[in-house]
Formats: sequence, C-alpha cells, structure tokens
Amino acid sequence: MNKIIEKGEIKNFWIIYLMPFDKKYRNEEFVEEYQNNCIQKGIFGMGWHHNSEDFRKKYKNEILTDKVAAEYEKDYNSIYDGAGISHKSLKNYSNIQENDIVIMRLKNAHYYIGVVDNNGVRYCDGKDILNEGEYATNDLNIPRLSWYGSVKEWYEFSEYELPQNIVGRFSQRIHSAIDRIETNMVKENIYHLYKQKYLEGLHENFEFPKTKLTLETFTDTLNYRDLEDLVYLYILKQEKENNYILLPSECKVNKMKYEFDLVEKCLKDNEKPKIITCQVKNRAIVDYSKYVEDAQKKIYHKIYLFSGSNQYSEDKIEEKEATIRIKKEGLDSIIKIIERGKLYDFFIHNNFFWSRKKLDQFYQI
Repeated sequence: MNKIIEKGEIKNFWIIYLMPFDKKYRNEEFVEEYQNNCIQKGIFGMGWHHNSEDFRKKYKNEILTDKVAAEYEKDYNSIYDGAGISHKSLKNYSNIQENDIVIMRLKNAHYYIGVVDNNGVRYCDGKDILNEGEYATNDLNIPRLSWYGSVKEWYEFSEYELPQNIVGRFSQRIHSAIDRIETNMVKENIYHLYKQKYLEGLHENFEFPKTKLTLETFTDTLNYRDLEDLVYLYILKQEKENNYILLPSECKVNKMKYEFDLVEKCLKDNEKPKIITCQVKNRAIVDYSKYVEDAQKKIYHKIYLFSGSNQYSEDKIEEKEATIRIKKEGLDSIIKIIERGKLYDFFIHNNFFWSRKKLDQFYQI
C-alpha cells in the first residue's frame, strides 16, 4: 500500500471534469462505462485528441510540459483554425505534479479522490490505454483523451459523505475540463477525506478535524444553491409581516440579473401585488449600480443583494460603503444590502433547512 501523503507534500488540488465527449453523446450509457473504465485503470484526462498518425508519432511517449503544451496547442489549432482546444485546461494539465490531489464526480453521482503518481501527464494513444473502440458508435470510433495522468489509488465517496462546499463545486451548469482549487477550506476538507479513506483501509480510526465556523468562513461551507435558499429564508423572515410566496416559475436559469421573485398575496381584487427580488453570489461581485435603474423605476418593491466575497461594485467596495452610496441616491428603501453579520446569525440559529447533523460532521459550530 502506498504511504500516506502529508499535507505539506501537496502543491495543488484539482477538480477534473472527465467528459471527453461531444454534448450530444454525454447522456449515453457508454459514457458511464467509459468513466468507470478510467477509474479501474487509475487514470484521468482531458479531451481534444486528434486522431492522426502524425500526432501519434510526434507526441507518443511525451510528458506534458509547458513547452510541449505550447507545441500541441499550436499543432491542434493549425488544423482546427484556432478553435476548440482550451489553452487554460492544457496549461493546468501541464502544471499537475506528483502528490497533487485530484477530485472527480462521475455520471454515477459518486466522487473520486486520488493522489497523482510520479509518471507525469502523458500523451494518450487510446488503444493502449482504454481500448476505446469498445465504446465506438459512428464518429465515436476515435481515442477520447489527448493527455492523461494516473493516481496511486482512487478513493470513492457518495455525495452524503462530502461537505456541501465540495458538492457545490460540481453543481455548476458549466464546467472546465480542469480547475485549480483555491479555497483553503475546500482543500482542507478534501485532504481530510483522502486521509480518512486511507486510514480506513488500514482499519485505523480517524476523527475528521472540524473547521471552526466563523463570520468570515460560513459562506464557504455552502454551495450556491444552499446560499440562495438561505437568503430566501432570510428575506421571508425580514418580510414576515407581509404575505409573500415564491413561485417556482420565477426561478429561471435564464434570468441572469435576479435569482427569484417573491410575490405578495393580494388581499383585494385587482390589487397589484408587490414583488421582492434578489441577487446572490457566493464568490463574486454583486454590483449594486446595476440595480439602480430598476430601483428608480420602482419595478420592484425591494431588491435584496448579497455578495459572499463582500464586494458590491467593480472597485470592490464593501457592504458598508455600498449602503452609504445607495442611501445618498435615495434608494435605500428599495435596494437592501444584506449584512453579512445578520445573515450569519440567522444561519447559525435558524439552520432548520440544512442538516445540522451534516454541518456538525465537518464544522465546529
């Protein structure tokens, strides 16, 4: 059995999206079979393979370095007229090192964590790696991976074994082939999950170190859907004297400016209902100035805003300064910046919506 990797030996943590298929094939049964084969072989990788003998001869046995990545991108784009391959993904793959930790979520809804071995990221001649012709139908009769790495061992997890800040990273509608994980809390949790499974294999007990939940870190425990739900419940509490309901039809993915609308139940016939809306971002700017025009036109009764990164303009002003500016414009009765401290108190004392047991599993509250 491989020795356990200590945290200080790990340079990077990576999220891998193992889906080297065109969109029209991604719901086919053979995709799950293909992914499971990768798990059995102990590998992960990226797409953008070019099925030509020239590519095979030039890159076979190559290790992906910055120099090789630049050459591969140049060759690939010369064929496809600069379209297709992701420069960022290729660059990230060239930066993967021994003892880095990778995490994937597959179509079976299970998660896999692995420690990268010392073989490097190398060119994939599909026939040698996965016998990919077994999954061939029409134009699928080509190797799927261009570059791949391998792990010492995959450790499997169900969603219920993971904290929400990890699950949430895989809940986004758009995925990159690979992303570097920057959030310290997420990296800590992934490392402890790996260590937990490793020690279980030795039949040793492991007590998951709990991270202290604080005002500064509590939004890091939530995925974007949980944060939206939290803000929704918070608004309901703030508006408890009124009678608002959430209409499912108002939660539209193409409604980019707002998350959802709360509509007042009218008590009189022909009475126009008041509407409350909001915008919520966990790690991004919520620019209050984009909501000024709607507030001036009084399209909404109130507009609640919350930024988990506490940035409310392109020059990254924080909630206090944003509130002052909104008040100067005479719009403070409509545009409401949700104070982080108040949302934190609500989260700690009213987290009936989430599983308190699951929070307690990973965090000290």
